[in-house]
Formats: sequence, structure tokens, C-alpha cells
Amino acid sequence: MISDAVVVGAGVIGSAIALELARAGYRVVVVDRASGPGQGSTSASSAVIRYNFSTLAGVAAAWEAQFCWSSWAAHLGHDVGALTRFERSGLVMLDVDTAPRDGWLPLFDQAGVPYEEWDSAMLADRMPGIDAGRYWPPKRIDDDEFWADVTGTLGAVYTPDAGYVTDPQLAAQNLAAAAVAEGAQFRFHNAVTAVESAGGRVTAVALTDGTRISAPVVVNAAGPWSGKLNALAGVGSDFTVRVRPLRQEVAHVSAPEEYHGGPVVADIDLGTYFRGEIGGGLLIGGTEPECDPFHWLDDPDDADPHPTMAVFEAQVTRAARRLPALGGRTGPGASSASTTSPTTGRRSMTAPSCPASTSRSAPAATSSRTPRSSAG
Repeated sequence: MISDAVVVGAGVIGSAIALELARAGYRVVVVDRASGPGQGSTSASSAVIRYNFSTLAGVAAAWEAQFCWSSWAAHLGHDVGALTRFERSGLVMLDVDTAPRDGWLPLFDQAGVPYEEWDSAMLADRMPGIDAGRYWPPKRIDDDEFWADVTGTLGAVYTPDAGYVTDPQLAAQNLAAAAVAEGAQFRFHNAVTAVESAGGRVTAVALTDGTRISAPVVVNAAGPWSGKLNALAGVGSDFTVRVRPLRQEVAHVSAPEEYHGGPVVADIDLGTYFRGEIGGGLLIGGTEPECDPFHWLDDPDDADPHPTMAVFEAQVTRAARRLPALGGRTGPGASSASTTSPTTGRRSMTAPSCPASTSRSAPAATSSRTPRSSAG
């Protein structure tokens, strides 16, 4: 079998790459071990579409991607059936000591990202029920210091054009269907077993079903499995940035009435983020604070899909500290952990490119732990 490019991974990124390559006239084959598009890490993404990155390239790429999501049908260019949806909820980035807003807002100005600067009084006015207290640095909930009184108040930067995408798997399916309409081929239930090369250039890949695909280009969009693919290709040892899988969890609970329809909240001060979910839910994840242990995996296939109560309690308790009604208490600095138990799985992953990572609904009171690829 001969192609111009092989894309490994049919998630939202791999399917988007396939669409653009096929549009440009390349013969594209996409390979994925799953049974359909978006069934890996994409399917459990928290799907936050945001623009606050530390480089102009990151901000500009994320901002440009917003126009793809806002005009999704036009971006796809083909009738692919039911479409995923971009929820323009806005995003509130709370102030944090280590990344003052004057260090990254100039990037917004250069890229043309609209925003509003809020002081603590405006934050409390625009988000009724939020605790505007300063708790820095993030702490474990079993640390007595976690429950200490606030040390001041926080303001925030609000980006009205941020939000989230409602269904990650459907987004990947949309992109894959459009890619097929442009001539791309998808081979599911297959993994790459070998990457052949000659003269320092890739020449072909071999698959588990015995197929050999000749191609001068292989695109690694394998997400948590990208490190394994690099190893097969004999590359990566001299890379400045490397990748390895990291297990994370995202909790799903019922949102308090005060929050319904509210913006995404990025709360590095407490080490958490949360956003609304269709059906009145609330997704809660972590921002990887230094006080939390990282769970790196040698092999993403070793990931335990079951949720972890300790992580669930930590994330929901931190969110309840910021959104007291979540814990059933009100008033500045007051919160308590949710008593709901986790039952089934989901995870978090965001991406700044067009299209970015996405999310879909989950049953109430869930939490999961699965890998994502992270620079290390």
C-alpha cells in the first residue's frame, strides 16, 4: 500500500491533520488501534477552549482555532451529520502570584484577544457565590494550612470568547468524516508494529494486521502512546522536549444553582479548574500544583481506568473552597468536600490547536484516571 503520509492516531488532532493533508491533495492513511475516531484520550477531554498561554505562538494559535469552532460546519466543508458544538461560556483566569497578568496580557493585545480585567469586587459581582480569597500556594487538603484564613483577595482576567466544546468524540468523528470525503483512508483495529527508514528518512510502517504502508512522512498523533511510536522509529533521544504519559483525573458533580451557565474558572491559586457541563453538571480538574504527586506511566496501557477517591475528594474540596455552595456552605473562605462517591471514568486534556481537545457529558458524580501525553 502506498501513501504520501501516514497519520498515527485518529483522535481530534490526528483527524484534523488528516483533513488538512487530504485537502491539500495528499494521499493520507490514518491508523488507530481503536474501533473508531476519537476513542482514545480525545473522548474524555475536558475540552476547555482558552487563550492564556505563555508564548505569542500559543496564544495566536488558540485564538485562531476559536474561529474554526465557532463556524464548525463551514470549517468541515462537508455534510457529516450531527455536529459537536462550541459553548461560548467565557473563562475567568484568577490572579496567581507566579504569573501576574501583566506578564501575559500583552500577548492578548498582540493577538487581538478581547478581555476584561476584574478586581476582586468585580469578580464577586460578576460571579455571585464565588470566594475571591487568596489562598496561595496550593496545598493538600490533609494539610492544616489548607483550611487557614485567606491572606487577601484576588482579581481575574475574563475572556468572553473562551468556553468548551460539548462532545470530543463527535468532534473527531466530524473531522474524520470530512477527511474521508476529501479522500483520506482510516484503518482501525490496527497499531503500528514497526517504522522503517533509510538514509535517515522514514520509508514505511508495518501494522498489526500485516499491512505495510509505504510513505515518506509519518505524523505522530498518538497522544499518550506517542512516546512508544517515537521509540519504534528510533527517534526522540536527542529531542529538546520529550513526551511521556501522565495519569490525571477529572471529577463530575452536580453544579450548584449559583453557577449554572457560569464561565470556566481557571484557579491556579488553589490548584483547580472547573467548568459547566450539559445537564447541570460541573467538571473539576487539577492544574498540577507542586503539592500533588504526579503519576507518570512507563506504558499507557498499564493505566488503571478506575477512579481514585483521594483524588476525587481533593479536587472537589478545592473547587468547593472557591465555590462554597458546592460544599453546602456559604461565606468567604467556607467550603467542605463533596460527599458524593465516584463511579465511572473520564479524564482531562486540553489542546490549543484547531481543533482543540473536546468534551462530552458524563453521569453525575464520576471521576476517572487515564493517561495523557505530557512534555517531560
